[in-house]
Amino acid sequence: MRGARAVAVLERCLPIGQGQGYSGRMPVSIDPPQPPSKPEPGDCCGGGCVNCVYDLYETALERYALQLAQWRATQGLPPAIKKQ
Repeated sequence: MRGARAVAVLERCLPIGQGQGYSGRMPVSIDPPQPPSKPEPGDCCGGGCVNCVYDLYETALERYALQLAQWRATQGLPPAIKKQ
């Protein structure tokens, strides 16, 4: 079951629109982007994988922050205030 979970996490973390004709721009949506799902404790095998599910999650969080900033700009909203 771990393999299936890792694939599901990976699919959620793949770059949007990557492939033929990819322009590097993120799609604009009326709805705000949704944050990525945090991996379950059992999603990580503990084997020191190069692309650990936690690394993929961090990458997805960074992409989510960019998408959210872009969405806010398209909606005419001010940038989000960063929590310290």
